Amino acid sequence: MEDLLDYLKKHNFNRRIQKIYKVVGEGKTLVVYGFGRLFMTAIENYDLRALNIVGVSDKKFLIEDYGRVINGFKIIPFPLLKDIKFDYLLLAVKDYIPVMKSLSHFIDSSKIIPLVPYNLKDKLHKKFPFIYKNKANNTIVYIKLSGQKIYNPKIKNLKINCYGNNNYIEIHEPYRLRDVKISCGYNNKIIINSFNRHTVASICLETNNELIIGSHTTMANVNLWFPNASGTKIHIGEDCMFSYGIEFRTSDGHVIYDVNTKECLNLPEDINIGNHVWIGRNSTILKGSFIANNSVIGANSLVNKKITEENCIIAGSPAQIVKRGINWDRRSASDFNK
Repeated sequence: MEDLLDYLKKHNFNRRIQKIYKVVGEGKTLVVYGFGRLFMTAIENYDLRALNIVGVSDKKFLIEDYGRVINGFKIIPFPLLKDIKFDYLLLAVKDYIPVMKSLSHFIDSSKIIPLVPYNLKDKLHKKFPFIYKNKANNTIVYIKLSGQKIYNPKIKNLKINCYGNNNYIEIHEPYRLRDVKISCGYNNKIIINSFNRHTVASICLETNNELIIGSHTTMANVNLWFPNASGTKIHIGEDCMFSYGIEFRTSDGHVIYDVNTKECLNLPEDINIGNHVWIGRNSTILKGSFIANNSVIGANSLVNKKITEENCIIAGSPAQIVKRGINWDRRSASDFNK
């Protein structure tokens, strides 16, 4: 990857600063959105004093940070950005096009100026399309019943996007699937054991997560997500059956914190599903959940705790045990009673 500073020098970033000053005009105020590597490289290596920057904003700043000064700039948390008066918003992000579209909902797009007039994400990073290539130390292996390993397999109806590196994906034959997507960031592990059948499934892991699915497990329209989570696991046992619209989440996606200590109060947690578990339609399985063997989760349920008792029907929001001493079978009632 080409170094960011070298890239800015090569494309005459000083000239870009002068052009922004001409567009903005003397005395006009600017707020910078994006307090990351791009802006830090700019302020450390270039003279931006001609630009009347009155504050910096970024989604990583907390509400309590408002008014605090960082690197000589007043912090304006993102939720307060729409309430602050300024003349122009300077976008200091590598991928500025989607950010500009988002901000234009409450800021006049003619007042939004990118710090660099091209998408640095495209210039500095090679995009990974849905691929089956072993790139950047990613390992994708298909294991046949005979034990033979096929690396970088092309499996019909499966799309794999490794936008990071050091991911390990292992899929065992036979694996029947339709419209299944796997997306990985960095250092993740996925093992899908034999005799699985998945239809319209979405699997998304970011960093240092693990997904293991036992054999003979079937899914229909299931999302297995690790949103903004690192170091979490979803372990699913054998002979499980998941209906339509099921969602697993190992984190809340966003932080809830103590305003005094800044301590995060909703850390991500693992999810564990036992063997022979049937999850009904439109149910949600949240972080920290444990579902014991031979259980049934009723439709539209929300599971957010550990339920260790086996052979139960669990239902409701939040879910609780509603019947004990049961088990279930994949056959219909008419076939079962024959």
